[in-house]
Amino acid sequence: KITGPICVNTNAPGTGNRKDEVTRMDIENLKDVLSKQKREIDILQLVVDVDGNIVNEVKLLRKESRNMNSRVTQLYMQLLHEIIRKRDNSLELSQLENKVLNVTTEMLKMATKYKELEVKYAALTDLVNNQSVTISLLEEQCLRIFSRQDTHGSPPLVQVVPQHIPNSQPYTPVLLGGNEIQRDPGYPRDRDVRPPPDPATSPTKSPFRVPPLALINEGPFRDCQQAKEAGHSNSGIYMIKPENSNEP
Repeated sequence: KITGPICVNTNAPGTGNRKDEVTRMDIENLKDVLSKQKREIDILQLVVDVDGNIVNEVKLLRKESRNMNSRVTQLYMQLLHEIIRKRDNSLELSQLENKVLNVTTEMLKMATKYKELEVKYAALTDLVNNQSVTISLLEEQCLRIFSRQDTHGSPPLVQVVPQHIPNSQPYTPVLLGGNEIQRDPGYPRDRDVRPPPDPATSPTKSPFRVPPLALINEGPFRDCQQAKEAGHSNSGIYMIKPENSNEP
C-alpha cells in the first residue's frame, strides 16, 4: 500500500533511455493493481473477522461441551447411585422375604407341635379317665371286702372311701399327688354298700384288667416297706397305720 507521493523524472538524460521511462499508463496500471490488492486485503480482513467470530463460537461450544460433559457425568453418577440403592432395596426385600419364610416355617412347626400336644393331651385324658374308672372299681372292691369282714365279726376298720354318694353332689375320683384319692369328709358313713358300676355302662371303658386283691389280716403296718420286710410280697390290701396317727 502506497501512502506517499510518487516522483517521476520526466527529464531523461538521453533519448536512448526513453523506453525506461514511466508512463501515465503504467501509473494507471499500478493504481489498478494497488486497488485490487486493497480489495483483497479488505476481503482478507473480513475473512479474519469472520474467522475470529468462528473461533469465539468454537470456544463457546467447547465450554458448553465441557459443561454438558460435567452434567452428563453427574447424571451418570446419580444413575449409579440409584442402581446401587435399588440393588440394596432388592437385597433388603430378599432378606425380608427370607425372614417371612422362616417365620412361616416356625409357625408351621409350632402348629404341628401343637397338634401333637393335642393328641398327647387326648391320650393322657383317656388314661386319666381309665385310671379313674379303675380307682372306682378298686374302691368298690375295698368296700365289699370291708363289708364282708365286718359281717364276719372282725374288728371294725375306719372307712377310707364313702359307701354311698349323695344324689345332690356327684362324686368323681380325682388323682392327687402321691397316688391319693380326693374324698369329701362330709359324706355320711352309715350308708349301704354301693354295688360296683357296670363296665359296659361306664363313660370310658378301661383297658386295664383289675386283678383280684387279697385282704391281709395281719398288721397294722407302719408303711408298705414294713409290710414287705415282714415277708409279704403278694399284691393285696394291707392295713397301714402311719406314725403319729391314731387310726389305721
